Amino acid sequence: EVEAEARAAFPAFFAEEERLRGEEEAREKEEEVRRRKEEEDNKSSEDHDNRILKFAERFAMAEKNKAEGNELFKDGNCKFAAERYVKALGHLAKLVHVEGTMKEGEHAQAKALKIACYSNVAQCFLRLEAWSKAADNCSQALELDGANAKALFRRAQARFELKELELAAADCRGCLEVNPGDKAVEKLLERCDKGIKAAEAKQKKMYGKMFG
Repeated sequence: EVEAEARAAFPAFFAEEERLRGEEEAREKEEEVRRRKEEEDNKSSEDHDNRILKFAERFAMAEKNKAEGNELFKDGNCKFAAERYVKALGHLAKLVHVEGTMKEGEHAQAKALKIACYSNVAQCFLRLEAWSKAADNCSQALELDGANAKALFRRAQARFELKELELAAADCRGCLEVNPGDKAVEKLLERCDKGIKAAEAKQKKMYGKMFG
């Protein structure tokens, strides 16, 4: 009853809320459709290489795939570049079979290459405007190295596009702790803070009209 009275008294406020909710639902549906399409596209390139190879052999394959991904990315073929980076990650995952025989330096090499590949996949998805996928891959890289500046900045970019402004701002601040004075990061942080303030002011205005 109270809500019905409020809707009757402030129709514009509730209309705006419903419009924003509808836009958010539409974005989520669009992202889900895109995600499913990407999964279908990737089915044909599934990896069935189950060989147990020595570290040097498997690592060389991963490096080769990463290099191929770099070339494809330079040419603007982001989708195929991402597939190459994912294939490299697949090779790195198979090192689990020889993990017990790997040297300390080899563990470090594998970790560094994993971080680079996850970060590069994220960059591809940023170009493809697949924001959630970009953020997810950055998070994978950050699980391995929480202070990785590239992954922090790229996740901030993805979260900004997803309207997750406070999370994006937090990533920007984390990135600036690693790379103080980075102009691109500072600019994005400024945009985040501006968006947060605008949203707060808009909400305050709406509630002021409703309960003032």
